[in-house]
Amino acid sequence: MSYAEVFDHADELEHERLDLIGQTFDEGTFRRLDALGPRPGWRCLDIGAGTGGVARWLSDACGDVVATDLEVDNLHRRPYPGVQVLHHDVTRDEFPNGSFDLIHARWVFMHLADRQQVLARVVRWLAPGGWLLLEDSTDFAMHSSPNLVYRGMAGAVNRVCREDVGMDFDWARRFPEPLARVGLERLGVDVEVSVVGRDRPMTAFLFYSVRRMEKLLLASGRTEMELAAWRETIGRDGFHDLGLTNVAAWGRRPGPAQG
Repeated sequence: MSYAEVFDHADELEHERLDLIGQTFDEGTFRRLDALGPRPGWRCLDIGAGTGGVARWLSDACGDVVATDLEVDNLHRRPYPGVQVLHHDVTRDEFPNGSFDLIHARWVFMHLADRQQVLARVVRWLAPGGWLLLEDSTDFAMHSSPNLVYRGMAGAVNRVCREDVGMDFDWARRFPEPLARVGLERLGVDVEVSVVGRDRPMTAFLFYSVRRMEKLLLASGRTEMELAAWRETIGRDGFHDLGLTNVAAWGRRPGPAQG
């Protein structure tokens, strides 16, 4: 079963689930993008743009943004000046070499089977001196939880994501080595760990995500009682623990910047 089948963007709650990622991590993403020095006139690409929050930020900073996704209905909900929405499959569809001064992708490559090969193609889309900011999720902080219920469900979700959905939570743990392999320079890494607790957006994101995976979790051996205990645990007052980690890596394509 593919990621798109489990997390169907046509589902009425998928827009809200994706938006919760932004509520959790947008501030850090914007800070990292700003540190790369974007300016008016830069050509920007946001791959897997989701609900468009990063694309809108880039449009304000640069004025010219292409926002792509396999399902673009969520992007069309909030049209924004300077943002061109494009249905585009990063594993198959192309852009001309040197098209962009800045490329961003968040929580995209962890879902791709041939992620390193795709990354090499994406880097060719950068102009000389252009920047790539790659962000993906990993769950290692959740596996160290002292709470047995929370830790146990994190392990079950990891197995389902890896074996049934094709996600790789270990990919981001290797940053920035994948960027070095495709020839980028001036590499950097940053890490943000989310917090799970009552009224935290990551808590709601996990609720929605597990709900979408419930049939797969039950088929893998989890029980309705275990799922109910997990929901009660992370939703109760006073519960706090570490959630998903957003790992970011960036690098610059060698050569003098254009313009």
